[in-house]
Amino acid sequence: MTPDGSPDAKPREGASSARLFLTATAVAALGWLALTEGDLSSWAVGAPTVLAAAWAATSAGLGAVLPRPGALAAFAPLFLGALLRSAWSLALRSVARDPRFRPGVVSWPLRLKGVGARAAFMNAVSLTPGTLAARLDGDRLWVHVLDETVDETPALDALERRIARLYGEALR
Repeated sequence: MTPDGSPDAKPREGASSARLFLTATAVAALGWLALTEGDLSSWAVGAPTVLAAAWAATSAGLGAVLPRPGALAAFAPLFLGALLRSAWSLALRSVARDPRFRPGVVSWPLRLKGVGARAAFMNAVSLTPGTLAARLDGDRLWVHVLDETVDETPALDALERRIARLYGEALR
């Protein structure tokens, strides 16, 4: 659903039902592995559960919220690198004599259209050191920052572009 309540969960152009089902199956299987801590004996229950979850997600039109598998593989190292940079930055601030905290809230004009892409962007915003997605208001995202004197525009723009590639979207 879009912020105004209208549905927008349409499969991406050119995305086949089989590919969406396989992607949903892989995501559900990874989730099952995480839940069961890799216990292979759980697959007697897990396999039907994973297949049912993938079928339900595909039937409900949730393919629009899944990233493109190839783009996801390319995004993973960027994600891990950003996560490490963010953690390191906050660790340095926490032990510094003058941590330079000047908290504030900045407004970001969202250009992403899809529900999945928007959700991924909002979740990934916290990878930029000292930021957190605080509120979505239509096409405007309010971002809490630890230091409002730092211009977060380049980092947020680069992140939004990466998420757009991940979901095969053209930014408006």
